Amino acid sequence: MPWTDANGISIHFELAGNGPSVVLLHEMGGTLDSWDEIAPALSKRFRVLRYDQRGSGRTEKVRAITTEILVEDLPESLYVPVQSVFRRGPETLAFVVRSGEAQARAVEVGRSNALWVQVLSGLQEGESVLLKAPVGFEPGGTSEAPEKPAEKTAKQD
Repeated sequence: MPWTDANGISIHFELAGNGPSVVLLHEMGGTLDSWDEIAPALSKRFRVLRYDQRGSGRTEKVRAITTEILVEDLPESLYVPVQSVFRRGPETLAFVVRSGEAQARAVEVGRSNALWVQVLSGLQEGESVLLKAPVGFEPGGTSEAPEKPAEKTAKQD
């Protein structure tokens, strides 16, 4: 049974297969065993990582757990509020405020929870992003900048 340490918590995990990496996250209250039926098939084509999240399965128990803590398990991560990430067709976008104007920016996202989305590329720490889509934005169309955008600064953990 492999173990690793993340922010002072011993985390139980399993790694199997070769190829491109796939990370399987279980549901709240579940364990890595939640993936028992699909993991063997996936590991024939992929390198599959599954683990017991904080407070679950064989991972070290903690007194209290919130979804915010899970974001902290990703050191050096840039994250933004979930409401600042949008889909337009196959693209994932964030709107960055530059000189008072909203600029669409393609972003690559990683893990998320009910409050935060990890941004893997496309944004820089300290850039301001809109918390709602600009006026005229449509998932399949173009967008116009709003007159007074609601802003939130991207944070690095």
